[in-house]
Amino acid sequence: MLNSCMKVRDMPYYNRPREKLFIRGTEAMSDEELMMVVLGNGVHGSDVKKLSAKVLDYFINAVSLNNVSLDYNELKKIRGIGEAKACMLVAFYELVSRIKEVYEKPITGARDVFKIVEFLSTKSQEYLVVLNLNGRNSMISKNIVTIGLLDQSLVHPREVFWKAISDRAASIIMVHNHPSGETNPSVDDVKATQSIKDAGDIIGIPLLDHIIVSKRGYYSFKEKGML
Repeated sequence: MLNSCMKVRDMPYYNRPREKLFIRGTEAMSDEELMMVVLGNGVHGSDVKKLSAKVLDYFINAVSLNNVSLDYNELKKIRGIGEAKACMLVAFYELVSRIKEVYEKPITGARDVFKIVEFLSTKSQEYLVVLNLNGRNSMISKNIVTIGLLDQSLVHPREVFWKAISDRAASIIMVHNHPSGETNPSVDDVKATQSIKDAGDIIGIPLLDHIIVSKRGYYSFKEKGML
């Protein structure tokens, strides 16, 4: 809990919000301290601690009213929040809301996955990405397994499943890109898919799909009846 009378510059170095984040991580920080890091500084007559408390109150009220976005004009009514900070907070809230929606929305098919990993279609190197899903088919995490030329020997079950196991995932979806633009799987792609499927069946974390992404679109092993 922050001392409401103490200014940031008067705090011990290790208790200042930014330094505390570096040293101890976000888990050790209060909501007010995290907001102080986001805001950076206050204004004359309203230091960053007081400003953070006011902005947090507004955030909490907005969430409790099920607002899908923050009101730019309402934010500007808070002393110390000008155009730049209001724009930053509105953008920050919208970005977090979009990310939250992606992770909470169940994945129903390859098209949903393609929206999440479409960025791979422009990569000049091959990426292998694994989506870990919960029992509702919502994404728990997305992790890059390898970058570079892929072959069957590089797609090792240990590398594919380690995060899924730690996340207690119910299933996974494997994705990789073809920089050449080709979407059809190679012989190695087919062999690697079977290897990962067999490993998933053994450990109880099934492979739901393997999707190949390119600038021409995507190929789904499941949609093509190959899984």
